[in-house]
Formats: sequence, C-alpha cells, structure tokens
Amino acid sequence: MAREIICRKYTLTGRVQGVGLRYKAHIIAESLGLTGYVKNSYDGSVILVLEGTLDQMSEMLVMLGRQSYIEIEGVEYEPMQVQGFRYFEVKSSW
Repeated sequence: MAREIICRKYTLTGRVQGVGLRYKAHIIAESLGLTGYVKNSYDGSVILVLEGTLDQMSEMLVMLGRQSYIEIEGVEYEPMQVQGFRYFEVKSSW
C-alpha cells in the first residue's frame, strides 16, 4: 500500500543560518526522495517546505539535527496543500 504524500512548511530556529543547513538539507532531501525547497528567512530562521511521507520528513529532521555546526533549537510546522513539487531546491534568501 502506498504511503500518503503530504506537504508541510517547517520553520527551524537556533543556529541554522551560516552553518551549511540549506546545502545539507538539499543532499538529505534528495537521498530520502523528498521534494520542496529550503530558504533562509529574514528573522534568522530557516524555512523548509517538504513534500513526501511523514516518515521521510521525520527522518530528514533527525538527520539535519545530527549535522556538525547545525543547532536546531525549535521546530514549528504547518500543513500545506500538496504542491506537486518535482524536485528539491535551495531558494535565495528572503
């Protein structure tokens, strides 16, 4: 049975900018088969929009938290309508 594809917008806070998080997110997302995007926000947080299964998203957050220099102190999310992203990309800041 196929797993349900969902879309979520995550806001990550802590030491998340200037530490390679967007680059690592791109690599991890592609390895897990997630689509969507990541970008820095003006307030120092990082926005991560993911489309895939809940298991894939959970694994993504665990793997990001294990990266050197990245210190995720807060994670908030909101559900979104599935967008049908074709790939994962790093977007320009703000």
